[in-house]
Amino acid sequence: MTSISTDAGDCLTRAVDGDWPASLSFSGLASIASVRAAEALGLARRPRGALMAAAAEALADRVAHWARRRRAGAPIIALVGPGHNGGDALLAAMILRERGFDARAWLLGRSPTEPSDATSVLRRARQSSLPVWELSHSEPQPQADAPAFEGAIAEGALFIDGLFGIGLSRAVEHRARDWILRLNAGRATVIAADVPSGIDADSGAIVGGSQGVALRCVETVSFISDKPGLRTGAALDHVGAVTIATLGLTVDRFDGYLLLGPRNTAPAPLSRPRNAHKGRQGTVRIIGGAMGMRGAAMLAARAAQRAGAGKVYLSFIDDDAMLPQLDAEWMIAPLESTVPAVSALVIGCGMGQSDSSRVALQSAIKADCPAVIDADALNLIAQWPGGLSRRTAPTILTPHPLEAARLLDWTMDQILADRIDAARSLARRYGALVILKGAGSVCSAPDGRWCVISSGTPALATAGSGDVLAGTVGALLAQRMPAWEALLWAAWAHGRAAERWSIATQQNGEVGLAASELPDWIRSTLNLEHST
Repeated sequence: MTSISTDAGDCLTRAVDGDWPASLSFSGLASIASVRAAEALGLARRPRGALMAAAAEALADRVAHWARRRRAGAPIIALVGPGHNGGDALLAAMILRERGFDARAWLLGRSPTEPSDATSVLRRARQSSLPVWELSHSEPQPQADAPAFEGAIAEGALFIDGLFGIGLSRAVEHRARDWILRLNAGRATVIAADVPSGIDADSGAIVGGSQGVALRCVETVSFISDKPGLRTGAALDHVGAVTIATLGLTVDRFDGYLLLGPRNTAPAPLSRPRNAHKGRQGTVRIIGGAMGMRGAAMLAARAAQRAGAGKVYLSFIDDDAMLPQLDAEWMIAPLESTVPAVSALVIGCGMGQSDSSRVALQSAIKADCPAVIDADALNLIAQWPGGLSRRTAPTILTPHPLEAARLLDWTMDQILADRIDAARSLARRYGALVILKGAGSVCSAPDGRWCVISSGTPALATAGSGDVLAGTVGALLAQRMPAWEALLWAAWAHGRAAERWSIATQQNGEVGLAASELPDWIRSTLNLEHST
């Protein structure tokens, strides 16, 4: 989804610090701690209530945008929790009421007891013309609200989510939980203030794990900065479009970045001179494809060729006389043979975990060239502590969450609870670049750098798409692209290729993409970006 800044400021486009590729465009992601630090400075430097007023104005503007697209007279209902997030939503409802909209407020929980901006707004709301319905958090029974919700949803009401913000630390309970479930079941149109209630703004996980719930929104108006938890994991099914309202504040330091895509003003990193030849475009060797899994290695090989590698060699784990039908451009090299001038190695696709596979991995990682380690090679590395410690050439690991859990000796729940922390932990432990695949794939480096990839669709949830990614990374490495840049470019192009396939179905399809189709879409994606 596109991010939009609702006021002046460089929150989204500020140049990244350190060793980040100039060929790509990034926007900053700030943790809860960083946002709170910027907020504290803003509160200290501005008159009381000014920051909440700015947040409410930005929120009201976006709600009004949605309201104008709906049936005339459809109500706007602010769901107001007891904190500052609730104050933002309540004040936005008051602003919308003043603008002539049928805005109302449903208050949940106790009123704030200490003096605060939210307390002041609540006092003003009770004295205004805004209809306010005040309810306890847990009594009477939440089911008593069902007719009100069903009626409001049937009326086409537009809801403002001001229940819980970035401070939520446990699963949503009682009446709030019931409200969220009813809104989700009714497919209500909801705009979130700062973060959808129930979503962890740092990790993107649902607070409370399997016991938690989170509100599904059509848009999230994120205050001060974009946040990591809006861009990865379970959150992607809840945030909708993301709009950034900086409120005139600046985050001193971003914790990570969102990779938006190629930077049009930068030179194309894969541009070729007129006298280019296949040797200059590098040689990729693919090691994998045990019996019954040949296709995985072949998918990686096809991706490497389509992504620009000059030569591609396939080395199957189990050599036999019955080879599958291969693309005419590929060459076969037995495992024991030496391939001249290998520029990049891709190992693991369909490799299995046999003794032969283990020996092949141990031999391959001694090679003094960049290596992409995928699939079963990752599972073998997990059983071989220190196996990568002697490598000096760049190493890239491409795990999905289950492989990441094995590599870290974590549970799957731990991986999914904080995908960013998992990716960073992998990079530190193995001294390698990492892409933790999934919704909002996370790339990380051993020095602590990390970013979330903005591209991708659920269409990639198909066997073989990871093999295609590994081959694409290998091809970019072979063409002498620096390892960090190669990983980011491949991850973005892989996701963007799936998006373009979805658009080409003429119905934004997410079902039926075959991994064998992806390499051609990656080729056209890379060529399209290089021509702009």
